[in-house]
Amino acid sequence: MVFESTSESDPKFDFKNIKLFARRYLETYYTGVNEDEPPIARFLIEQGRLLSQLNLQAIEIGCGPTLHHALSIAPYIKSLDMADYLPDNLSEIQKWRENKQDAFSWRPYTEMILREEGQLPTAELVRERDDTLRKKIDKLYICDIKRSQPVVEVSSYPIVLTFYCAEEVGTTTTEWEEVMENISRMVSPDGYLFLSALRDTPHYILGDPDGVHEWLPCAFITKELLKECLSRLGFIPESIDIRSVDTPGLVNLGIPGILIAMAKKPGTQNK
Repeated sequence: MVFESTSESDPKFDFKNIKLFARRYLETYYTGVNEDEPPIARFLIEQGRLLSQLNLQAIEIGCGPTLHHALSIAPYIKSLDMADYLPDNLSEIQKWRENKQDAFSWRPYTEMILREEGQLPTAELVRERDDTLRKKIDKLYICDIKRSQPVVEVSSYPIVLTFYCAEEVGTTTTEWEEVMENISRMVSPDGYLFLSALRDTPHYILGDPDGVHEWLPCAFITKELLKECLSRLGFIPESIDIRSVDTPGLVNLGIPGILIAMAKKPGTQNK
């Protein structure tokens, strides 16, 4: 089915006004492995292996109700805190963490991640990866990336992860830049930011089990705009690695492509 969009970006948009967002989002995008996710998994595996000896703490900002990116990075970090704006999203994380019967299944993603690591995704290895992540998830926080300090309880981490978040919360270019600045403050000196973003996407779809689909606003982000933003926020220019991936299978959902990026902050002595 081809969906047509008629919505415009709205700077007053708030996810708290969307009914049953967590489950609708999961069922729209994560009942199978979409083409955007293997490239993100490969990127996190590649970079995670390079950083694994540092044994760093990480936080995922705007994690939503999802765990697939956490499953990719889990073997390479010391611990992972997760933060989101919606309590219902964190409830989905907690249900999976506690292995509740009604938790959303991430098995297809765990299997994909293991294949991207060059492993045969046996039932035993899937269980081991899930157990690894369950042990490494530490704190769950409410966050608001429109605030200068997104997570009240903590200020910075050596690894900050954020996927499909900033451009979906700051839905105009100006708001997106402000949100990116708030997120970047959470990256410690000598720390790393990992992110993905919807590319060239003014709106994307959120399905509904009753068939009444919504188009949600999104800031229109390009590779050039993201590179300029990361440089302006003080990340080391030579460290900025941005990869653009076309997603023809997601065009009907409003998503022609994605950006995957990593950037490093300078140390205190270099400021």
